[in-house]
Amino acid sequence: MARRNANGEGSIYRRSDGRYEAAAYFLTTSGVRKRIRVYAKTRQEAHAKLTESKQKASQGIPVPGHSWRLGGYLDYWLEKVIRPGQRPSTYTRYESIVRLHLKPVLGHLLLSQLSVPMVQACFNDQRRGGASLRTVQITREVLRSALSNAMREELLVRNVAALTQLEKRTRRKVQPWTATESRAFLDAITGDPYYAALLIVIIYGLRRGEVLGLRRRDVDFAVGKLYIRNQLQRVHGKLMLVPPKSEAGVRDLALVGLVADVLRDQRTPDADETAFVFTGKDGNPLEPGSLLRAFRRLCIKHGFRPIRLHDLRHSQATLLKKLGVQPRDAQLILGHASVQTTQEIYQHGDEEEQRKTLQQVERIYLRSAMPERVAVKIAIKQPASGFRNRGQTWLGMRDSKSLQPFLEDSPTGVMLAVQGRSMQWLLGRVAVKNSRQITTYEPQRNPMELWQLTRHWLEGPTHGW
Repeated sequence: MARRNANGEGSIYRRSDGRYEAAAYFLTTSGVRKRIRVYAKTRQEAHAKLTESKQKASQGIPVPGHSWRLGGYLDYWLEKVIRPGQRPSTYTRYESIVRLHLKPVLGHLLLSQLSVPMVQACFNDQRRGGASLRTVQITREVLRSALSNAMREELLVRNVAALTQLEKRTRRKVQPWTATESRAFLDAITGDPYYAALLIVIIYGLRRGEVLGLRRRDVDFAVGKLYIRNQLQRVHGKLMLVPPKSEAGVRDLALVGLVADVLRDQRTPDADETAFVFTGKDGNPLEPGSLLRAFRRLCIKHGFRPIRLHDLRHSQATLLKKLGVQPRDAQLILGHASVQTTQEIYQHGDEEEQRKTLQQVERIYLRSAMPERVAVKIAIKQPASGFRNRGQTWLGMRDSKSLQPFLEDSPTGVMLAVQGRSMQWLLGRVAVKNSRQITTYEPQRNPMELWQLTRHWLEGPTHGW
């Protein structure tokens, strides 16, 4: 007679369709004990799956109470996690990625069946099918975020999307306008209906939605403040006021005089405080797409180098760096969540400043980087004609002023000057001593010969320097 399994050991039996089923009671992620079933083609495989579930239960790891397929879990994740906690534009973007790129390919698979090769093959097929690298990267980010939430809910033990690899994306090189170009653009569009909005974008580096989301109560002329509290975006075909991109996007900026004058001129006295600052001819809020198209049109009309409207934020960030503004202050003005974003993405190098800096480095090395001994020799050595030219001494120089080009801005300048004067004194002593030893029987030595003897003596192992 076959032994009956003890309570909790589970059971394994063959189904009518030929597969094997293993079942046992486990604590689920919902907090209740439930009979969990696993299926396999062979009895050994079913036994292995049951044993694995028992090992997890013994470690205190609950088993999923529902066998999620990826498509169903992505729908649950969008509605229960993303929609309540993220901005509407974020939900819209994630929903389109799930609907167009993830569910058609991987949606039918169980969460427990997902593997790195499966997901990697999905991404590779998308690239071969003509999808851009950025689209595939966003698809990977969405899937990785969803599977990370599944891990927090203890439905998975690893995130297979995080283990996939994609080719490295080369970031588009941004060449923002200089301050001169921005000023010339503002001068050219003076009087245009979009002048005020573009002026604020250029001076403050605001996002497009932040400018269009300004309301009358956000402009305080008495205190001199500009309050950034909302963004105007089109979501699901409707204009909506949404919070800024991050907590750092909620900020108070000083209302400078030029902006205050422009906003005061277009302010209507009978408008409500909740009314938008920038509106169309019909009185409705200005469309984000309209501002973008107006900027492009004005660039073409006045012959300015075309850039993206968002690149004006890069121009402002770079100008702040050039003005010496501290990175933390620049971050707060631009409303970035991290100062690293400000420095690495939005602030760009200045070729003119780099050229001036390298020229300064060049001057330092030309004057002070050469060995001291060589520098002094170059400073004091003169051609033979110098011994009898313009009343100079036989040393070929009057005083230490001959060393002046080599001493400016040099940390070793004082030492070089002292060594130069010491050289003069030593050469003078040697010259006097040799002149006294000359007799009528010894021919007179010329200055160059005396110089060679003196140099040989100075460069010796005892007196060399």
